[in-house]
Amino acid sequence: MGQFWKRSRIGELKIELGMMIDNVTAIMLVVVCTVSSLVHLFSIGYMHNDIRYGRYYAYLGLFTFSMLGIVLTNNFFHNVCLLGISRFEFVSAYRPLVRKKISLRCVEKAFIVTRIGDVGMFIGILILFTAYHSFRFDVIFEAIRSGQIPFGSEWC
Repeated sequence: MGQFWKRSRIGELKIELGMMIDNVTAIMLVVVCTVSSLVHLFSIGYMHNDIRYGRYYAYLGLFTFSMLGIVLTNNFFHNVCLLGISRFEFVSAYRPLVRKKISLRCVEKAFIVTRIGDVGMFIGILILFTAYHSFRFDVIFEAIRSGQIPFGSEWC
């Protein structure tokens, strides 16, 4: 595997996973926790007679965990992975609960739209990686701040 990367002109693929905490992150942590708490409280009454009550809350907890991970991450790759997994699990978890055909079509449409959005976001992140050779926010933002704009674009 190492020989392939040395022979190709891409370079060595290095993905660094980490966390970044700053003022914006602190504010977003409060927002995510507040909204998540309200959704959990609302769901108690909404799902009280449902047979899959526990499964719903398990997926809601996973979704909240992923959203907190998205807020705390320091790179685009980790961000898109968490975002894709959390939305996939949460939307697909609700599918077996739907009994009406029209509601099932809405859930399937939401699933397809989120998959298309994930593909578009992943393509954008790959474009950033080819331009800056990193997924990390600080590296990319510093390169943009210093005037390195991808594909010969001009700074406005």
